[in-house]
Amino acid sequence: MEFMEGDLFASAAGEFDVIVSNPPYIPNGVYPALPEGIRAFEPREALVAGPDGADFHRRIIGEGTGRLKPGGHIFLEIGEGQKGLVEPLFQEKGLYDSIGFRADYGGMDRVATARRIRN
Repeated sequence: MEFMEGDLFASAAGEFDVIVSNPPYIPNGVYPALPEGIRAFEPREALVAGPDGADFHRRIIGEGTGRLKPGGHIFLEIGEGQKGLVEPLFQEKGLYDSIGFRADYGGMDRVATARRIRN
């Protein structure tokens, strides 16, 4: 396992067996209502991802599809109510199966999972 720092896939070469990400997923309009304890200690860029909070999910699925080996898996943390935004992103690619969601201890869908179809 190797950890790299960069703008998504820019600093990494080759293909991956697994892609795991905890991307920003807070919608722009929700940020001002977050508790002060969160806003004071987390950079806005680490939390906010566009009008619906799925900007990074779109990029990771879009750019990552070509970098994920056939048979490889992708795991993305999602925010409340984002299942309906993220699931179609996988489906539209037509290259994923086993699309699923894992709930957190509160029962909310929290992790999107998918497997790249083998060619």
